[in-house]
Amino acid sequence: MKKAVSVFVLFVLVFSGMAVPAYEKAWSDTFFGELPTGPLELQNYRYPVYLYVPEGYKPDRDYPMIVSVPDEGEGPESQLKYWAGIAKRRSMFVLAPTNLWPEDVPYSMDEWLLGILSDVAKRYRIDSSKTFLVGRKSGAHYAAYLGTNHPENFSSVVLIEGAWSGQFEELMKPKKRTAKQIPFLVVASGQDEGRLSEIEKEARVYENRGYPVALMKVENWDQTQSDEFRKKILEWLETKSETWQSRVRESRKSWKEKSKRWFENFFHV
Repeated sequence: MKKAVSVFVLFVLVFSGMAVPAYEKAWSDTFFGELPTGPLELQNYRYPVYLYVPEGYKPDRDYPMIVSVPDEGEGPESQLKYWAGIAKRRSMFVLAPTNLWPEDVPYSMDEWLLGILSDVAKRYRIDSSKTFLVGRKSGAHYAAYLGTNHPENFSSVVLIEGAWSGQFEELMKPKKRTAKQIPFLVVASGQDEGRLSEIEKEARVYENRGYPVALMKVENWDQTQSDEFRKKILEWLETKSETWQSRVRESRKSWKEKSKRWFENFFHV
């Protein structure tokens, strides 16, 4: 019987899980020649990092990318497998780093992960307006922190089995300006009704600051492994990123117009 998926605010889209072939090694300090495609294990980053590069990659166009942070102790290759099918069908990049989950503060992981993002963007054409961040469990909490404090690196965020409350919540600095905010989708399970009320309270804090926040409820966590769930997640990421960026452009335009009027009035005698 087909299971229903209920959403409180907005809907969502995700990929299908396909078996991933053996990983090609890439890249060394001296990286020349044709850029590799397919599933790659990136070298020289101290901890395991995996990247899926769309087959038939062409350097004359930009590509969307999902950055998928696993739970603590879960291998990053599992995230590559999770997104492999839909990434292949839609010609998307997938970056799957190790969740370092530091005991104290996350700054070393921030520097490490954002540095990898920068390196990938130097080698491949990545669409910065479609760079999606997804986290699961402890990876979701870290993604909540990263999306809050480093919104310039991502276009929207999905949190699965985790949200803003946790080890790093005191370090999160929600932004006031629309241009510094990005959309969040929190996925919760009907199996955990008590946690659901807490998530709604956390989401309300961000909504009151102007953030676009959506809550999606699944009957159980097994549903998050389905193709249908992944498709909905991706649909939300793509649609919400586009609509929110339009709003950001309008807010910037409005701010420029207000500034122009202020200067005109100031110098008018």
